[in-house]
Amino acid sequence: MKSYTLIEQRNIELQNKESQSLPDNYAKVRITKAGMENFDLNMYYGKPQVSYPIVLGKQGVGVISEVSESNEKGLKKGDKVYINPYIPCMECFQCKTGKSNFCPNMKIFGKNIDGTLVDFINVPLSNIVKLPEQISENDAIFLDHIAMGLEIFDTLKAEKGDYIIIVGANVLGDIIAQLAIYYQTVPILVDDSENNLKKAKEEGVYYTIDKNDDAHKIITQITGGRMAKYLIYNADSSYDINKVIDLASSGAFLFLNNFSDYQISGKIDLTSLTEKNLKVISLNNGFKQLQSALNILVTKSVQVSDLVTKSIKFNEVIETFKANNDKPQNELFQILVDSLA
Repeated sequence: MKSYTLIEQRNIELQNKESQSLPDNYAKVRITKAGMENFDLNMYYGKPQVSYPIVLGKQGVGVISEVSESNEKGLKKGDKVYINPYIPCMECFQCKTGKSNFCPNMKIFGKNIDGTLVDFINVPLSNIVKLPEQISENDAIFLDHIAMGLEIFDTLKAEKGDYIIIVGANVLGDIIAQLAIYYQTVPILVDDSENNLKKAKEEGVYYTIDKNDDAHKIITQITGGRMAKYLIYNADSSYDINKVIDLASSGAFLFLNNFSDYQISGKIDLTSLTEKNLKVISLNNGFKQLQSALNILVTKSVQVSDLVTKSIKFNEVIETFKANNDKPQNELFQILVDSLA
């Protein structure tokens, strides 16, 4: 088995390991497409601290090459599948009460268990999602992003016509903005990358605000002085959290999205937070939304193909990591790895 293993911070090697035997209720998947994103760059940079060595890669699509005899899902050799990157422990109180998405012991591919930058990987059957023929391997790489976006809207329950400020137009922020349109709400996307905002406009996001603009003044005009009832602050945004709070209406919802691997820009002013009676919610996975995410891709309700910033061959992974040492964190970054090349 070939795998890209992070030996230590900024030191990644292509290793050959012996193939592992297949446990019960597992399938061996030949990875055909893997994704590299800011999550992987953070791991490469040593943010957060991890136990080395670890195989990188959170996102993976492939073909089943072998299935254990215990196979209640009816999967078979040759099935095209997506790998759900989250494995709850199934032993804690949250898991035993049907809230496994809140599992405090969650294992995540490429973070605290070996990931998908490999040629073959053994995966629990519960983490394998069979892909409909209508969904391409390239698009399936974005299922986790879409699932996280759906979890946000399922939690917020925003109504038609509500204004939703999305701070950070990275891949996840772009998809959230598209979902906002799908739910007939009005996204206002704030970012400091001209390229990110341009791409969002091409996808139908009407209101975009550069970080250097007077966001408060612009949003006051857009909303008729009401400001925003919902604010989604994405990890890796460089926008100060207190400026985000300033854009909220009284009693608004402030959603902190995917900050398990990032630090919030600025220290939260609790006085402003409480004076506005803001309701703070956080999220770090879309574990329960994968089937709904599949439907979103099948119906083409969001466009993801343009979010791939580069496609590389399997043998180009190391040089790609090294070439992105100085990449701004907030730039769109989704590299597609052809694991068959």
